[in-house]
Amino acid sequence: MAIASLIIQLEPGKDEHVKSALKDFPQVSVEKTAPNGELILVAEESGLTKLQKLCLDLEKIPGILGVLPSYVTTADEDSDDENTISDR
Repeated sequence: MAIASLIIQLEPGKDEHVKSALKDFPQVSVEKTAPNGELILVAEESGLTKLQKLCLDLEKIPGILGVLPSYVTTADEDSDDENTISDR
């Protein structure tokens, strides 16, 4: 399981539209609206590849200027999982 905290930068006045569109993403929850209007989300996916795709899909929502991961963890991933970052 990959879990991320995401900061969503919005176009001014688009917060309600974006919040409505986020309802189509059951793996995402809106946790807070920052004083500057950014949305703070928590996202869960089965692995890092799916989490990356989710972020790219979120960027396509009209009104979103940027999706900024602020925290990502895969603490419960198996060490042989293809999505695990390893030392090379």
